[in-house]
Amino acid sequence: MHKHCQEIEEVQTWRELLRKVTARPDERQRIAAALRINTITITRWVAGSSKPRIETLRALPQALPKQSEQMIRLLKLEYPDLFTNEQTADIESAIPHDFYSQVLNTYAMDPERLCASALSSTILRQIILQCDPDKEGFAVFIAQCVPPGPDQKVRSLRITVGDGGTPVTNVLRNQTCFCGAESQAGLAVLSAHAVIFQNPENQQRIIPGQQIIVPGSSLALPLLRYDSSIGSVCFVSPQKNFFTPGRMSLLKHYVNLLTIAFEPHEFYPLSNIHLAMMPTRSQQHPFLSTLQKRITARMLTPLSEGLPLSRLQAEQQIIKETEEELIQLSLTAELRSEAFIG
Repeated sequence: MHKHCQEIEEVQTWRELLRKVTARPDERQRIAAALRINTITITRWVAGSSKPRIETLRALPQALPKQSEQMIRLLKLEYPDLFTNEQTADIESAIPHDFYSQVLNTYAMDPERLCASALSSTILRQIILQCDPDKEGFAVFIAQCVPPGPDQKVRSLRITVGDGGTPVTNVLRNQTCFCGAESQAGLAVLSAHAVIFQNPENQQRIIPGQQIIVPGSSLALPLLRYDSSIGSVCFVSPQKNFFTPGRMSLLKHYVNLLTIAFEPHEFYPLSNIHLAMMPTRSQQHPFLSTLQKRITARMLTPLSEGLPLSRLQAEQQIIKETEEELIQLSLTAELRSEAFIG
């Protein structure tokens, strides 16, 4: 026991102290649980390959009650203002100033057709870097309004781009999917307000029957411009209660910044957004798995004028047709359910 205490006393940095304290797997697991992080994250901190969030560093001494004073002293060597300057706690609530310059440069220099894609990808990547420096599985994706038909009513959202995440959420952001009034993304657009679930139980209570993407927390923020919307931005974390007021404030700033990545005509009046109920992801799969083949086939079908469709034209037609098929599928399932109950 005395030898162990001597080893703790000999450490020169907070990383060395943490390495010694977490040498036992059970203690490493306990500290990780207290800080709401993964044990691999502690390993990265000790190795110096990852920089912890400020708020996590501030909580670290409380997770080490026997060495809390020593940990505070060692942390102050690397972060002198960590426990004295309250502004450090607000770092996560601000977008880096240099990043604004990067976004404006992309906005000014990229060709119009590439601008939206480049800007949205750049902003989503920065969100991941700032919110998940330890790569614990935080993900973000955009659910965009499907352009309306002749009646000018938006009936669904479609996942168009995403970044970050785990193998589970990678499937979500890499494969298109339609969302409607039954989804968190859809609720955010319909209400024009944030929709947050801090744990799976909270989600199931509010929108029962929805697939749980990860057993953590999720947030959907509407993408608004005046009284119009283009859709919503959805954030998913494997950690419960991840979305603190500071993080929500930061993400709202990023969502506001994202609005410049889209053209004005892509925003639709909130009064024209009438989202339908959409089938579950598994029910959508047979339709989505053939989407690209249908788009290619439509491109190869000449118009009455003898000219083929462009890929964009073919994609817009097939997506709209698929949306209608999914709406009808959902309506049929609902009618069957009502008939069964009746």
